[in-house]
Amino acid sequence: MEPAEQQRFLAAVDGLADLKGGALSALNVRVDATVLDKAPTIPSGIFR
Repeated sequence: MEPAEQQRFLAAVDGLADLKGGALSALNVRVDATVLDKAPTIPSGIFR
């Protein structure tokens, strides 16, 4: 995860008490697509 993304996420968590309902997506961590493409796949489980 990029340092800028870490800081963005931590800032959102730090301001959680003041976070408005429409800003809840700020709590989702954003991962670069190239990193996800390289991630190992996992077998299907009970929820897939």
